[in-house]
Amino acid sequence: MVDHSKNTVYLITGANRGIGLALVSRLSTRPSTTVIATTRAFTTLSPFDSITPTHPALPSPPSSTTPNPTSPLPLYPPSVFDTSEEDYRNDFEVNTLGPIRLFKAVWGFLEEGGRGKGGKFVVVGSSVGSIGGLATPEGEVEGGMLVCGSYGVSKAGVQWWVVKLRAELKVRYAQQGGGEEGEGKGQVVVGVVHPGWVKTDMGQGLADAVGFEAGPPLSVDESAQGVIEQIDKLTMENSGQFWRWDGGVLPW
Repeated sequence: MVDHSKNTVYLITGANRGIGLALVSRLSTRPSTTVIATTRAFTTLSPFDSITPTHPALPSPPSSTTPNPTSPLPLYPPSVFDTSEEDYRNDFEVNTLGPIRLFKAVWGFLEEGGRGKGGKFVVVGSSVGSIGGLATPEGEVEGGMLVCGSYGVSKAGVQWWVVKLRAELKVRYAQQGGGEEGEGKGQVVVGVVHPGWVKTDMGQGLADAVGFEAGPPLSVDESAQGVIEQIDKLTMENSGQFWRWDGGVLPW
């Protein structure tokens, strides 16, 4: 059970649609909670209008302070035989370097998380970036069908980075006298959560690309609720797992 007796601050990137917007909507109903929602483009703030009347604690939509750094990404580049270097660069810029830049920007704030503890930094991962999953016989078949070459590489990259970051943080905190499991003050927990195959524009794009007529199995609300549950349960001890939205574990 999570203690909400003191204010908890959530910073959500990509909050203007899909899973990000659902996370904002759900978290903003929690007591003693501040939600900071960000979007890459100033022109995509309109979805927040539907949340504000329902949750009066939310302020007016913020103004943009940073220009949109990249052009829109193609939903699903072709196979690795046809994926261009530009596709790889674009996906890597957003999915790999984006979270890395964000962590460097908020790292100091997370260590001052209050309540005698640091904060949590959670990356939305993807089973498409699971190298262990792709190496199984089932994964080889699925991997041969999915048209996600550059996307998978970029997700595998950021997921590796989180595991590496976690290892360095454990050593850092052990040297500071907090023990390997990170029980002391100001210690940041990092993790990865796979949100599932969700009924978003991107999820439907994949279904269309592979001819899956039933479409993605999860609603954005189901996914967001599951992601929040995994974030609530995340500790230094269990952060070494690649969590699914439903509490299951994926191979790295």
